[in-house]
Amino acid sequence: MKYVYFFLFLMTNAFVFSQIPGYVPSNGIVGWWPFNGNADDESGNNNHGTVVNAVLTSDRFGANNSAYYFSSANCDTYIDAQINTAAVNGAVSITFWALREGDGCVSPRIMKFDNNDGPGTIVYQWPNDNFGTPPSVGAVTSTSIIGFHPYQAVQDSVWVHFGLTLNAIECKLYQNGQLVLTEPAGGLVTLGSHANFGRMTNPAYDAFNGKLDDIGVWSRDLTQEEISSLYNNSGAGLTNESSVELTLFPNPTSHELNIMNKSLTMGDEL
Repeated sequence: MKYVYFFLFLMTNAFVFSQIPGYVPSNGIVGWWPFNGNADDESGNNNHGTVVNAVLTSDRFGANNSAYYFSSANCDTYIDAQINTAAVNGAVSITFWALREGDGCVSPRIMKFDNNDGPGTIVYQWPNDNFGTPPSVGAVTSTSIIGFHPYQAVQDSVWVHFGLTLNAIECKLYQNGQLVLTEPAGGLVTLGSHANFGRMTNPAYDAFNGKLDDIGVWSRDLTQEEISSLYNNSGAGLTNESSVELTLFPNPTSHELNIMNKSLTMGDEL
């Protein structure tokens, strides 16, 4: 026979919230946007996004309202996020899932972290077919401009996982959990605090046409193993925020403390 015993103090009512999934590295996390019904940052850092014309859609598992679709209509579909990036000082990692659904607006940007095109600016682009180039990423450090480095070519309507790690020595690109490119880098690595997902920030065009999901930013280099885990994990786990109100009684108490909600009472057999 098994029993559940709880030891709580300091409050008579408590709320329990789910955290980021266990496969998502918490060390150095700046933001995590799983798009579970909204554009909130679930890292606990409150870098929530403001949705402009993007709409919720199904993710790579077919779950509804678990990713965002960017139509690129009028170059005006994006998610705006003002990110607290003060901790990014020396290294940064960015990962996300994307599915392209055809040509976007002008020269489509998947996302941009902007610092007026100065140090800290990072741009992911996925040019239209007539440009004949695969998705790529470019960045600006304190001393250099890192030109657009290409990923491998990807077909439309296919979910792809992209990863970037950047420090003062090298830039690494990952695709579907595998390292696909290593290039030298230099200078102090920072990150612009103004981010747009699905479009450029300045000027306001170059919009992406497709879906984005599970965007993550860290203030350090993720390892190959961590990026592979982000790609390989099924996504099953604690990803949705939920709340449970717990009632403690009697209050005050000296010896025995009971905790109850609608579905569980102290001492119930499991």
